[in-house]
Amino acid sequence: MHDDARVPSTALKFCVGRIKKTAPPEDCPGSEWYSYTIEHEKTRIVGKRSGTLNSVTLYLEDYVEKLNARPSWGYSSYAPKKTKK
Repeated sequence: MHDDARVPSTALKFCVGRIKKTAPPEDCPGSEWYSYTIEHEKTRIVGKRSGTLNSVTLYLEDYVEKLNARPSWGYSSYAPKKTKK
């Protein structure tokens, strides 16, 4: 977690949904691929990631933690991430 992280808001609770092994996307290397969902009420984020089941799970847990913390940083969870220029 970053030094500037604050306690996540309890208003939003994204969570890791389903993770299952899948075929790789076309023209993408990697022997192990997983499809996943991140869920919050009616919102669902669907994606694919290469790696072991453990590495994909750790990535998703970190990603969900950051999604849930964004409102406490003054950002909307639904807006694109702001980047420094």
